[in-house]
Parts: sequence; structure tokens; C-alpha cells
Amino acid sequence: MIDEKDQQILDILTENSRLSCREISRKANIPVMTVLNRLKRLEEEKVILRYTTFLNLQKVGYNLICYLLLIMDYNLLNQLKKRQHEVIEEIIKHPAVLTAALVTGPSRDALIKIKAKDISDLNHILDTLMKVQGVKRTDTMNILYEARKETKLPIRGKKRNGTIVQNEDDDSG
Repeated sequence: MIDEKDQQILDILTENSRLSCREISRKANIPVMTVLNRLKRLEEEKVILRYTTFLNLQKVGYNLICYLLLIMDYNLLNQLKKRQHEVIEEIIKHPAVLTAALVTGPSRDALIKIKAKDISDLNHILDTLMKVQGVKRTDTMNILYEARKETKLPIRGKKRNGTIVQNEDDDSG
């Protein structure tokens, strides 16, 4: 369960994951050892999965960012005894793939976000992804503008006894 102090620490880290425990302590007005212990617990509980950077992909040479709507070949998947998530796990291994998710929707099975240096690179990536067994077709959408580029996800919920409760009907807090 995440309480207010955890939330403060997470908010600060999502703004800048390079901060030291001392800097987080100062910003949150929480003792350094408390910050250290809470970070260790949040890592052990897999609330914090990793500390990372957020790159401007254009500045490092990737001028195309695209979404692919992917359609799977269910006849082939059945013949191969292969499941949808196995296709996604194979696709995510490609270095150009940023995210890959199974989705619901009319005649679409997965949403893939990729980076490409140019149209030639994009065509090469698409050719490679089409060779993954179980992929039937892709539709490509180039991102022209992306309004939100941050990883900070506010944890919303009702506070009860200093703990954030996700469901207001939950009396266990």
C-alpha cells in the first residue's frame, strides 16, 4: 500500500530520477534514512521497476516515431500452437520497438510504438516485423505531435489514516 510519504517520494523521483536520497529528503521534508528505507521497500515490492532517462528521440537521430496497428494470423497461430502474447514478446525484442501491447478493438490485435531514423529505416523495420510468425498485417501511423512526454502517473485515491485507498468502498485502510 502506498501512503502519502511514498507518494511524495515517487512524485519527486518521476520528475528527476537522478536525485540522491539526501536531495529527495530535503524536497519532501522526510528524514534521509526514511527515504532510503522506503525506496528499498518500493523496489522490493516492484512499485519502482527501474530508474531511467527519457530521451528526445529526434536529437539522437530518430526522426520518425510511429504507431503500428497489428493484425495477427489466427489460423497460423493455431497451427503453430502459438499465443498472442508470444508474438508480442518476440516483437518487443526488436531494437526499434518502444512498446508493444495487446489491445481490444475492431480487427486490431496489438498496438506497437516504434522509432525509425527515416522512411528507409521504417520500411526495413516493417519488413522485419512482418516476418514474425503470426503477424498478418500492419497499418502504420506516423506521430506528428505528441502532447505528453512524461512518465509521472499521479496515484489518485481517497486518503484514509495517511494511506491512499484506491477504492472508496475499501475499509481495510
